[in-house]
Amino acid sequence: MVKFTENFWGEKFLGFDVLYHNMKYGQKSCNDFIEFIKERMLVEENYSKQLGKLSRQVAAYPPLGSFSPYWNVLKQSTEKDSALHQQMVLKLQELLKDIQKYLEEQSRKHKTMKDAEQETSNVVQAIQNLSTTLQKAKEAYLSRSQELEKLRKESGGPKDIERAETRLKKAAEDYRSQVEKYASMRQDFDRKMTNSSQHFQDLEEQHLQQMLEFASSYSRTLEFNQQTLAEICVDLRNQTGDLSIDRFLHLFVESKATGMDKPAPIEFEESSAGATPPPPPHVPSPTSNLLLFDGDENVSNTHHHLFHAPFPGSVPMNAAAVAFDDVPASTAVKEKKREGIVACVHRQKQVSVHGKTANASQN
Repeated sequence: MVKFTENFWGEKFLGFDVLYHNMKYGQKSCNDFIEFIKERMLVEENYSKQLGKLSRQVAAYPPLGSFSPYWNVLKQSTEKDSALHQQMVLKLQELLKDIQKYLEEQSRKHKTMKDAEQETSNVVQAIQNLSTTLQKAKEAYLSRSQELEKLRKESGGPKDIERAETRLKKAAEDYRSQVEKYASMRQDFDRKMTNSSQHFQDLEEQHLQQMLEFASSYSRTLEFNQQTLAEICVDLRNQTGDLSIDRFLHLFVESKATGMDKPAPIEFEESSAGATPPPPPHVPSPTSNLLLFDGDENVSNTHHHLFHAPFPGSVPMNAAAVAFDDVPASTAVKEKKREGIVACVHRQKQVSVHGKTANASQN
């Protein structure tokens, strides 16, 4: 396992500064994640609105043609897709609230951490300054030493050599003093830096754990969205498969059929005005079937009887049905009627004789 206590030292004492700024970068990570979630929410919301608009557009398609049942399937699938993305917006809103809440808590923790590690920060700054001073004292000591050696090699005067030795001695004392201070401060720095490094690591592990939970929540939301979308796609595919050609035709006939009975044939009907009248049937003259017979002389002269005689060959002449009506008539009229009756009877007898003769010849 990686340990901060083993990896943030160095001669320039930059470990504390790196760890502190890494802690502060955690807030930036939260802010960046928040911005990402907001942008993703905006994308999902706009996509949901566009799908809803598209669904309403499909719903407005007129139910014309045998393929029109598919529009309802497409509308329902698009509505489900739109609702799914809107549901994702709601889930992302919940995640966003959690991250924002954590960001507030993180700010308070960072402030507490800064106050708690202020002593370490002071020690770091002090040892950095001391290190710089020590380096200068070392350089001064080495410089004085080189000067003295140079004078000795060049056979310098005793006074010059004495002054050089004095400066070297002073530089050596200063250098030794800085080394002692550094040794004392270094122990304090090591102790406090070790503790601070562990504190930074503990805080960072908590931060990473929380951020990973947010990342996992986002991935689960996205995964749920994709799985549900896959189910919507499968459902659309199944419904489309159910709409076979025969099913389309069946639905069309079921909703638009006009009847199963074929129209009956129509014949020409001629109006009475435009039709040619048929020839009139042969009707015997009134005198051939209407027999006027005068009643008994004793009957009142103011009436006579009307008899209906049958057509020839229908019934015997002597079995004619009779109907009468009293009609007033004069003697001359009666005489003419008798003559007409005698003539009619004579003709009926002739017709009857001819009919019997024709039947006998046929047999």
